[in-house]
Order: sequence, then structure tokens, then C-alpha cells
Amino acid sequence: MKSGLVLTLLFLEIVAAQIPGCDYFDTVDLSHSPKLSNGSYQYEGLVIPPEQTGEYDFEILADGEKESVPRHLRGCACRLGSCIRFCCHRNLFLDRNERTCSGDIAKAVDYDPYVNISLANGTQVRRHVLKDFIVQQDLPVPCSEHFHLDALNDESHGWTLMEDGRLLRHFDQKSLSKQEYCLQPHPISAGDNKTVITLVPHNCNDPPESQLLYNILRLLSIICLLSTIIVYLFIPKLRNLHGCCFTCYMASLLIAYALLLVDSWKEDWSKSMCQLNGYVGYFAVMASFLWLTVISFDLWSSFRSNNYNVQRYTPRYRFLIYSLYAWGVAALLTLIVIIVDYKLDDNDDDELFWMPGVGLYNCWVKSDSRLVCAALFPWSNGSTNPFQHHNVYTDCHSHSGGEEGLAERCGTRGA
Repeated sequence: MKSGLVLTLLFLEIVAAQIPGCDYFDTVDLSHSPKLSNGSYQYEGLVIPPEQTGEYDFEILADGEKESVPRHLRGCACRLGSCIRFCCHRNLFLDRNERTCSGDIAKAVDYDPYVNISLANGTQVRRHVLKDFIVQQDLPVPCSEHFHLDALNDESHGWTLMEDGRLLRHFDQKSLSKQEYCLQPHPISAGDNKTVITLVPHNCNDPPESQLLYNILRLLSIICLLSTIIVYLFIPKLRNLHGCCFTCYMASLLIAYALLLVDSWKEDWSKSMCQLNGYVGYFAVMASFLWLTVISFDLWSSFRSNNYNVQRYTPRYRFLIYSLYAWGVAALLTLIVIIVDYKLDDNDDDELFWMPGVGLYNCWVKSDSRLVCAALFPWSNGSTNPFQHHNVYTDCHSHSGGEEGLAERCGTRGA
């Protein structure tokens, strides 16, 4: 009892130490900012009230992973004005293939600080990034393997900075959140052996050979899963209760892997298509976890010879109950995610904290929706959470058709 109370108080202390309702990527480091007499902090001319500050002992990377860092104070600056993200201090240069910067902070770097900003109504205005925005320059560099967009020498490397801080990359029409890119001055070749310092976006991208390897591995997984499903469906001896449950589990994984492969080939998805894939993909992965619990329970009940209450039901009836549980709970969890996303306002920072945010930053649940993730991902924990590493997609119509045919087959066989 006492240990449970201690853990609860410890959890509440950790939650209270952070800033409620504030996205991590909307914060700035206040470790070196002067504290005012009223408890507020001054960050480059901006006064951040004490209720918009909190202590953090981690940083979040581009893939959503948390990395431990020394405990420090942060402020939710972007709640008080429009922010723009730099990779590091504005007078430094980002090191190649590193998550570090080098140079002399005291020595100002001469570059054009004006960039074109696309407003919500579609018009473009030219803004001074250092004067018209709150500069974030302490967030972790997204990744070590990064590249910059050189629009000066390559037209396909054009980019557009949105008013809300998102970046549109022209060559693949991909919209990047502040979690996925950062701006930093970079020396660019201007011809005739001349070099100019230009403010450019740096972002992560898998090298073509790595992406090809991932796709080959995904394709091999799909082939193996499909082959196993076919064997289980067409060999009568395997069409028992356990075989049917195992087939449902593999079918969920098959669809998820297939849509992961399709996702790697996509060029431009609308927000509605992104959300559709995110929601149905969430359903497929949840269903795979639930079918694992079904398989475990069925094996446990089979080995208990005195478990009359379970064994007295026919295999067909038990498969029906298992299906209602696995598909039904997965559908319920997905419905909750959809309702929360559509009922809450992503422009309200307090509500944003609770939103799963499918289609908001990417086609998956946003990494900082911690309370929602804790409620909806009971089969995962901390850094081993697979949803923080992969975006899982699926096809709603083909998935429904597959379920119906499988249930029809499995309902005709005994255990």
C-alpha cells in the first residue's frame, strides 16, 4: 500500500515538473535566462511567466524517442508567440553527419535573415526570422544523418515555411513538423568559386540504399506471412481453433507490413488519406496485440484439463467470442482515438496535450500525447513501445474482406 502511494506521488511529481499542455517542441531552455522578481524568466526579450515553465530531464528526437539529459528548466515560449527553430545557436554551423554544431558564438555569421512565410490564407510574406519570431536554438538536432535543402543550385530542393512552423519540402511534397527539421546557416556554392552563407533547412532522410534494404525486408516479411496464412487456410489439419486465431494474428501483421511498404512509396497524401491510414493502421496493430492475448488464453485453457467452463463450449462459439473481443476492443480503442482527435482543438495547447494527433504532425499518434498513449497502449512500455518507432498503415476495405472470409472458414472446423 505504502509503495503504491510512493509510486503515485512520484508519478504526480514528474508530471507536475513538466509544463501541462505544452508540446516539447514549443519549449526553450531557460537554464541561462535571468529570473525576474515576480518569478518570470526573460528569454531574448520575451517574458515567460512561471506557470509556463517546468523542469525536464529528457529530450525528444525526430523519431519520438526520449533521450535522458541533465535536469533543466524550460519555458513554453511558443504559446506566447510564433517560433522558428534553429538547429543550434544562430552563429554556429551544423557539423556534417553529427548532431553537434561548431564555430564561435561570439562571432556573428553574415547571412540573409529574411525568409518567405506562407500564411494560413495562402499568401506569402517576407519575414525577418530573428526579429519577427521567437528563435528556438536549443532543441536537439533531429538526427546525425541529415542533409540540407540547396534551392540555390537545385530547383527541386525548394521549400516553403508555413506560418505554424511546419516546413513543406517541394521535391516530395512532404510536410515536416519542427520535430523533423531545423534551420541553420550553411555555406552554399554560388558559382565562380564563390560561397555564400544561406539559411537552409536540415532534415533527416534514409539513404536510398537503406530505404531499399528496409523495403526488401518488409517484402520478405509479407511473403513469409502470406505463405504461412495460405498454409493454415488450406491444410485441414491446421484449421482448428488455435490455427484460426493464429491466422487472424498473422493477417493483422500482414496488412500492417503491406501498408508500411506502400507508405514508403507514397509521394503526397492528403490529410484525410493520412488520417485514414493512421486510424486503420492503429486498429490493425491493436488487433494483433489482442489476438496474441487470445492465443495465450486459448493455450492456457487447453492445457488445463479441469477447465470445464471454457472447454464445454464448441470451437466455433469460442472463436466467435474471441473475434468479438479482439476485433471489437481494437475497434473501440480506435473509435476513442478518432473521437478525441475530432472533439479537441489542436489550436488549444491544453487540449493538444490530450490529442492523439493522427495526421497532425504525421500519420501516427504524436509522441507527446503521453496520457492518451498510456491509456491506449497497455501492452507496451517506455522505450520499447513499437508505436514510437514505426508508422503502421493498413487498408480498411481489404482488411474487412479478409476478416469475413477467415471467420467463415474457421467457424466450420472443430478444435
